[in-house]
Amino acid sequence: MPLICSRSNLELFSPSPKVQELAKCLGCSPFAASLIEMRDPSLSIKPEVAREWLNPSLTGILGRIDLSERSDQLLKFWENMDPLNNIAVYGDYDVDGICSTVLAMELVMARGAKARYFIPHRHEQGYGLHEDVIARLLQGGTDGIIVVDCGSKD
Repeated sequence: MPLICSRSNLELFSPSPKVQELAKCLGCSPFAASLIEMRDPSLSIKPEVAREWLNPSLTGILGRIDLSERSDQLLKFWENMDPLNNIAVYGDYDVDGICSTVLAMELVMARGAKARYFIPHRHEQGYGLHEDVIARLLQGGTDGIIVVDCGSKD
């Protein structure tokens, strides 16, 4: 038997004047402005902050998160990456390791740098970061190594 939705079960949404004003200011739909309002119901949000939510940049995100005591160095590394760089992505052989490796490769290539990857052989090398592989990558002309999903000890 099909389900029937009567008008009494519907809750219609109508954007508030503040939401409409925010949508006009940002050049976005009232729906997108409504989502921003849900994040900050007081609408004390500044338009430049809302623009960052609508169009996030990796540099902006990296600048706001604490990756370690080396966050500034990592951000500088990312900002200075150019097409002449040869970046190696060192991943892991499990499902999230493969996904992390692909994502890191895509990000590096989006910056225009050359990217290659290394995933250790499950039975021959096992899990984790291996010094001999790092040495070979560096000897092969790698300018930087991005390590993904190798555990916190690495």
